[in-house]
Amino acid sequence: MKRLALALLLLGACSLALGREAVPLAEDPAVEKRLVAISEELRCLVCQNESLSASRADLAVDLRRQIREQIKAGRSDAEIREYMVAR
Repeated sequence: MKRLALALLLLGACSLALGREAVPLAEDPAVEKRLVAISEELRCLVCQNESLSASRADLAVDLRRQIREQIKAGRSDAEIREYMVAR
């Protein structure tokens, strides 16, 4: 009986070790809110019927990262949209 309890305890500990907490998309919720608003307006170049916000394409992930960096750099939404369109 003690072995069964020990085995269950070890199994529980292993499952806790494997589970990970979701990593937040941005440290600042305001940055994430702006990112979503901007990326909803822009279309993914790979899957053209989807917004950058909805697309799971690698390019869209990279472009969202760039938008996030520009938000953190202090650029306005209009400046970011202009940069993305010109790119």
